[in-house]
Amino acid sequence: MLGGGNPTGGSNPAGLSKSINYIGKLCYAYSGIIDTNNNDTTFLDTTTGAETLQVIIDFGRNDVDGAECEFIVSINSEDTFGIALGQGSSVIGNYNNQLNLIIAPFSRVIIKGKNLVNSNVLKMSTALTGEIL
Repeated sequence: MLGGGNPTGGSNPAGLSKSINYIGKLCYAYSGIIDTNNNDTTFLDTTTGAETLQVIIDFGRNDVDGAECEFIVSINSEDTFGIALGQGSSVIGNYNNQLNLIIAPFSRVIIKGKNLVNSNVLKMSTALTGEIL
């Protein structure tokens, strides 16, 4: 599995990468904490296998300066979900910074994010966890 984690050894046991990792029926991808500014930054860019996935995506950012940020989830080149986080922002579509998705086989999933306020660095992250249906 290119770019994926290997829970039994190897150089990436935590699974930090831009692709989905599989362990039996479970799947996961952790972006790690990424410094972002007001340009689109990619957190995940992967194509799923032959299985249908049921996943939860968690979105996070540091809260030091109260800056607003956004995440966009695209599936097969279609923006399917957007979430804005920050002081004065409302979370679009879901209250708890999470998104529940069913992802069809052979789908390209891209998660991008950026600081909406200025070009200052904002630490952001995503975590995708789920299972094969």
